[in-house]
Amino acid sequence: MQAEKVSVIIAVYNCEEHIEECVESIISQTYGNIELILVDDGSTDMSGMICGEFAACHEWITCIHGENEGLSAARNKGLDEACGEYVIFMDADDHAEPDMVKTAVEKIAKTGADACIWGYYADFVDNAGHKIKTIEHHCMEGLYAGPGLGDIAGTGGATSFLGYAWNKIYKRGLIEQGGHRFEKGLSLIEDIVFNSQVLSQCKGICFIDRLFTHYMQRPAQSLGKKFHEGHFRLMQRASGSIRTLYEAWGSDTAAVNEIVGRVSFGYLKSSLISLQLSELGMKRKKQLLDEFIGSPTGRELLRSGGPGSLADRAVSLMLECGLTGLVLLAYGARVRRSSQPGCSENGEYIKKSAIRLKLFARYMLSPGKGEFPGARPGVKKIVVALAADYGNLGDAAITVAQSKYLEKRFHGYSIVDFPISATFTGMKRLRKSLSKEDIITLTGGGNTGDRYDDIEYCRQFIIKRFRKNAIFSFPQTVEFSRTPSGARALARAVKVYSGHRELVLSARDRKSYEEYRRSFKDNECVLAPDAALLLEAGVKAYERSGILMCMRNDGEKKISAESEHELFRRLSGVCETKMIDTHIDRRGMTPLQREEELEKLLDEIKKARLVVTDRLHGMIICAVAKTPCIALDNGNRKISGFYECWLKGLGFIDMMYTANVDETARRASVLAKMDTASLAPPGFTEEFEVIGKMMDGLMNNRKHIGGGMPWKHVKAVAGKNE
Repeated sequence: MQAEKVSVIIAVYNCEEHIEECVESIISQTYGNIELILVDDGSTDMSGMICGEFAACHEWITCIHGENEGLSAARNKGLDEACGEYVIFMDADDHAEPDMVKTAVEKIAKTGADACIWGYYADFVDNAGHKIKTIEHHCMEGLYAGPGLGDIAGTGGATSFLGYAWNKIYKRGLIEQGGHRFEKGLSLIEDIVFNSQVLSQCKGICFIDRLFTHYMQRPAQSLGKKFHEGHFRLMQRASGSIRTLYEAWGSDTAAVNEIVGRVSFGYLKSSLISLQLSELGMKRKKQLLDEFIGSPTGRELLRSGGPGSLADRAVSLMLECGLTGLVLLAYGARVRRSSQPGCSENGEYIKKSAIRLKLFARYMLSPGKGEFPGARPGVKKIVVALAADYGNLGDAAITVAQSKYLEKRFHGYSIVDFPISATFTGMKRLRKSLSKEDIITLTGGGNTGDRYDDIEYCRQFIIKRFRKNAIFSFPQTVEFSRTPSGARALARAVKVYSGHRELVLSARDRKSYEEYRRSFKDNECVLAPDAALLLEAGVKAYERSGILMCMRNDGEKKISAESEHELFRRLSGVCETKMIDTHIDRRGMTPLQREEELEKLLDEIKKARLVVTDRLHGMIICAVAKTPCIALDNGNRKISGFYECWLKGLGFIDMMYTANVDETARRASVLAKMDTASLAPPGFTEEFEVIGKMMDGLMNNRKHIGGGMPWKHVKAVAGKNE
């Protein structure tokens, strides 16, 4: 006899960093009859692509794409699609223990209950995504049925488990018979309102003293912490829903009043924290709090006797006395303390500060006399700053392509190679060798942000010391983490970038472009391909053989070591497979050595029948070499973002959004047989010309006006020359 089907519904919106772990936790369930319904609620990141790939690889997974209508509407779409006997909801950034579904189904079938509730882990992670602590939330094992449902009010902590939709299994028939759906347009409290309606119709509810759901608590502000001006009203509606639920169960009135009072005051404290985290001014914050405390609902709350601790009673007393400003100041101090960096972050900050002090000392002690190599006097110059003289051949490819483009596009200019290793020791001589008409270009790459903040520090150091020169930053991936340290890094970058009147930014993917436009409003920005796509593969042809796996081994790596090993084994069954990397152990490379090492890599890729890689420039060089490639997405979705923007139309480049070994091996067996002889080389010169025109504008501004002009006028000059 086949086990009853369980419908697991996951609403997904812009959760590309976490949705894969969530879905994999359902794929790993020990229960055998599951339908997984992924509802992509109009995501603007790679979430929809990831969900679609899961659905393509597993026939029991369905992906529904739609416009952004909110969490409630997305879950309702999942309910409309569901056909299981039971329903489980999950949040897209959480994950589950492997025996969650099996144990829940067995328990609800054994007890005859209409719903089953379990405990959960609250997992707190740091800015790097590492778990720093876990709090276990256990519930009391038991079955409550008929008149006994009223006894739930006497189980102490049971209320804390009733408000969520993601720690329960429901009989779908109960939901459909009552016509229950999540209230569209409602945020923050949609779960408790839904549960108040559904659980009040249950004839029996069972609790399992097992922890199945990992409720992830991340440093970035979650939806539940955001504040809008109806926040207090929503929290009180949530309290009313809890009262309605207990009253429907026939719980003791005194017990219900005590529970609702305590919960309501907890909601009030949550609202105060969210209010202080908001961007509203103090005057508006105080006005909103005064309005609530002066309302009948607010006065009833303060009379309810909900506060238990001494601190809570003090807050309640201050609010009764109208000292709302003092309460806001107290919660403001609490918010500031909670947002301070921890010991490990402070230690990292001190370490980085010491390194930067040392680098600045190198700058101060460096010689200022003499010309910088290649910066000939009396010649117009374009500087390629942050030039890669280290062993990252992806960055080397950008530097080589950028230099060749500038040399070819801007006749009459001398191209000056300013390696990143000379940023502090050669800065004085370079500044002395340049006139204000010379142009500074910053090499492109994936290092704008706080992940590679050593390079970002060098970039800002250059920007601050060339304020009289126009600066063009070649296409970058922008990644400031959604953490307190990431926010501080972004604020520093905005301050430095906006302080330069002729700094133009360019992004190599849509997400980075939008980040530039949103955060760096004082700087003009454009969208353009990575410069490495301008490389030429040469005319020399090779007979292709074998598969190359070009894999990274750093913080951006996403595929596990076990999966990578298994993929290598599977690919070796297709044909001979070899591991390579775009990182080599070289430092202080000259421009000639840089080109030689890049040529070696390009030749090796040209000889391969197929390349499987999780390196962006592994994929880009395959595009240049017309070598079939399967790109595995990395942790920050840098590869898929670039692929979607520029390479999706190339039939010999395939994108894997998830780390699915079976599907990757299947696609590899097909692509490895592709005939590449008739493939035309991809051309991106036209797409890249947006940079040339912007630089024309900068140069004309310098030539005709004398430099230092605000960018809106520079744009006008550029427009006249199109």
